[in-house]
Amino acid sequence: MNELGKGKPGWVDAGKKRLKYKAMEIPPHEAGWPNQDPPRNPDGKPPPLYEAFKTFHDATPVTLTPGEKLYRVVAPDSADNSICWLREAEFQSINGKADWRRRFAVWRYWNRNGEYVTYTVPPSGLRAREGKAASQELEGTHYSLEGGATQIVIDPADLDKGFVGKRQPTNWGYTDFTGETDQFLGLPKLTNNWK
Repeated sequence: MNELGKGKPGWVDAGKKRLKYKAMEIPPHEAGWPNQDPPRNPDGKPPPLYEAFKTFHDATPVTLTPGEKLYRVVAPDSADNSICWLREAEFQSINGKADWRRRFAVWRYWNRNGEYVTYTVPPSGLRAREGKAASQELEGTHYSLEGGATQIVIDPADLDKGFVGKRQPTNWGYTDFTGETDQFLGLPKLTNNWK
């Protein structure tokens, strides 16, 4: 990831320190909850929840209450219906982009951010896993992100497009480094993207 050559931002830790929130090593398996480590598809592509358990330090199966509003931070080209979500209180506790990247351990090449989308849990409820985000190391480097905030992982197949809200700006901007310009033109687009 050569973008760190532009200067290490404050949300990135450097050095060989021990990861504060070590990732789960064994996928959880509870009857009736989505498999957090399904096998690859026959075409070799990983399904959405492939190795999702590794994003957690710990995870508990939960049934989300009908009517509860969930939040997902997205880039303009991100899918609305992907795996990582937050409860409203957790979303409202975020103190800007750097705080989000650090506490939820989100590398920029995974998600550039800039927008968010909401999802209202349907009357049937929704089964998911919830727990602390694992610290994330940038492979092949001495850089890491702390993690530790509470995230929710949902199987996108369990989401219903009829319950997604319109995209909104995070007001954090789309860039992460000093002197950087947005590669996305005409932002914000705030266009939903359901895959």
